Amino acid sequence: SMKLEGRRITFLGDVHVQNETGWLRTRKLVAQTTEDIRFDGAGGGGRPQLEQLECWEGAVAEFDQRDLGGVTSRQHVEVQSLRANHVTGALDGMGPGHIDSVHYSKGPAALLALPAGGGGGAQAPGLVPAGPPQLRHLHIDFLREIEGNLRTSSVAVHGNVEAVYGPVAAWDQRLAMTPGGNPGVGEVWITADKLGVTESPMARVQAPQQKQFELTAEGHANIEGRDAQQGEFNAYGHRARYDQSKGTFILEGDGVTPATIEQRAPNGGPSSPFKAQRMEFNQETGSVKAVGGQGQFHQVPK
Repeated sequence: SMKLEGRRITFLGDVHVQNETGWLRTRKLVAQTTEDIRFDGAGGGGRPQLEQLECWEGAVAEFDQRDLGGVTSRQHVEVQSLRANHVTGALDGMGPGHIDSVHYSKGPAALLALPAGGGGGAQAPGLVPAGPPQLRHLHIDFLREIEGNLRTSSVAVHGNVEAVYGPVAAWDQRLAMTPGGNPGVGEVWITADKLGVTESPMARVQAPQQKQFELTAEGHANIEGRDAQQGEFNAYGHRARYDQSKGTFILEGDGVTPATIEQRAPNGGPSSPFKAQRMEFNQETGSVKAVGGQGQFHQVPK
């Protein structure tokens, strides 16, 4: 059914919207225009333009991004409600829900290259190695709200956030966090109270066909990963920030409890934690800065 009230058109039932880039399904869709919709010719205004879309009682959307070579990314979103303003780009909604992205990205899941305490070390310089972009998968589950902006390609989710990121061999392959398990080689697992993901503005200008992300995990942030050369690592603190395009990783405590990094070598040797209120790593230069450090920190010389 359809209902018209001034600037708002409400569609009820099994609503399905589709265009050349993807589709959207919901039980209730509200389209808000810039001006009242009239069929009697009154008002004398311009042609109404779409201002905002609202989805209620569940929403599922899937869409692709393409360049001249074909599909570069495929996104899938499921939420309980969603509102998107086409004028400002503002986006908000409610969970529980999840975001799923398969995309081409040049360079590894570079969180794996952070220096680590206890026998670990900085990886050799060169954030984005030569070679073609590879398929990578990002999946995020959350319980509460979602917010963001379509214009800046940014999104943040709240409440018991769990995320997995790593390489995949095909568009339909998916990674998952397994209870009691460990990340596979090249995978990163993230848990936090809040996780923000923004497509890097620098990468959009320099290489728009390659996705590079900025991630910020806040509140009980925990990051696990496994690298073929450096072994397993676990980084946890109040806040973790990572810029894939710049190759920088910052881990912070809450001012009372320090942040901690532990690493276990591939041969299964013992881990040795390093703690500090703030740690900053730069992959390209191999530099490490720590404030209030506790424990022994080893860095492989270049």
